[in-house]
Amino acid sequence: MYFNFVVTQFERLDRRLAWKVTFKNLFQPLYKDYTIIGHILGFVFRSIRLLVASIIYIFLFFVALIVYFVWVAVPVILFLSAIRW
Repeated sequence: MYFNFVVTQFERLDRRLAWKVTFKNLFQPLYKDYTIIGHILGFVFRSIRLLVASIIYIFLFFVALIVYFVWVAVPVILFLSAIRW
C-alpha cells in the first residue's frame, strides 16, 4: 500500500513538474520564437526547470525512503525493548 501511495504521489507531482515533457522539448525554442534568443531562453529556462524538478524528485524520494525505514524499524525496536523488560 505504501509503495502504491508513493508512486501515486510521484505521478501527481509529475503532472505539475512535467519532467519528461520538459526534457523532450529541451532544445525547442521558447514560445515558438525561432530566433536565437528564443532558442537560448528556451534551453536556459527548461534546464533550470529540469534541475529544480530533479532536486524535488530526489528529495521526496529520500523522504519516502526514510519514512518507510522508520515504519519498518518501529516494530523491531518495540520488540527488542519488550524483550529487555
